[in-house]
Amino acid sequence: MRFFLISYILIYSVLAFTQVHRDKSGINTDLPFVNGPSQKAENEDTVKTHVQDSLISLKRNLEKFEYSLVINGANRLLLKKERLLKKELIEVYRLKGISHFALAEDENAERSFVEILKIDSTFTLDSTKISPKIISFFKKVKDDFFARNLQNSEKSAARIDTVYVPRIYEQKIGNRVSQALIRSIIFPGLGHLYQGSSLKAWTLTGLSAAAIGSIIYFSIDANKKEELYAKETDPGLIEYRYDNYNRAYKLRNISIAAFAGIWLYSQIDLLFFSDLFEVNIKESDVLGKNQFEINFTYRF
Repeated sequence: MRFFLISYILIYSVLAFTQVHRDKSGINTDLPFVNGPSQKAENEDTVKTHVQDSLISLKRNLEKFEYSLVINGANRLLLKKERLLKKELIEVYRLKGISHFALAEDENAERSFVEILKIDSTFTLDSTKISPKIISFFKKVKDDFFARNLQNSEKSAARIDTVYVPRIYEQKIGNRVSQALIRSIIFPGLGHLYQGSSLKAWTLTGLSAAAIGSIIYFSIDANKKEELYAKETDPGLIEYRYDNYNRAYKLRNISIAAFAGIWLYSQIDLLFFSDLFEVNIKESDVLGKNQFEINFTYRF
C-alpha cells in the first residue's frame, strides 16, 4: 500500500513539474515538438492555433493598455519568428511598435515599424483605428526608410561603372498635376490653388475674381449710360451723358484687359515656373572633360 502511495506521489509530481506554464501575457512559450514526419502536419496546425491565440491575447492586452505585457509577449513570439507567416509577423511588430510608442520609447517603436517596412514597404496603418499621433510617427518613419533606401541605391549605382562615374546634379521641380492647367484656363488662380495653397495662388484668384466683378459691373453700367445718352434730347445734357457713357465704356475695357493680363500671366507661370514640367541638369566628368546636359520634360 505504501509502495503504491509513494508511486502515485512521484508520478503526480513529475506531471505537475512538466506542465506547460503561461505568463501573465497569455503567451505560451513552449511550442510543440515534432517527433517524426507522421506528426508534422498535426504539429503545424498546433503551431498555427498557438500563434493565433497568442495574437488575440496581445490585442486584448493592447486594448487594456497593458503595453509592457504586449511587448513581452511579442518578444517571445519573435524568438520563433521563422514559424510565423508574413502577415502574422507584421501584426506582431505592429502591436509591439504601438506599445513602444505609447510608453514614449520612440527608438524601439521606430525599429518595430522599420521591420514591418522591410517585410512590406507598402504597409499602412488603419487611420480609423489608430491614433493620429501614431499615424504621423509611422509616416515619418516610412519617409525616412524610403529616403535611406534611395540614397543607398544611388550610391550602389554610382559604383557600377568604374570607367565612367558621373557626378549628377538633378533639379526636379515638383510633380505635375494633370488638371492644374485646365483649372487655370477656366479661372486664373485655380490651377495654382490645386497645386497647393500659397500667397501667389490666393493673390491670382482674388485678382481674377475682382477683374471679373469689375467687368460685369462696368458692362452693365456702360449699357445703362449708353441708353441714357441715346435717349437724351436736352442739348445741355447730351455732352454730360456722353462723358459718363464714355468713362464707363473705358473702365469696362480696362477691366477686360486686366483680366486678360492676369489670365495670360497665370498660364505662363503655371507652364514654365511650376511643376508641370521637369528640368534635369546633369554634369558629368568623362575622361577629364566636363559635359552638361539639360533636359526639359513636359508632364502633360
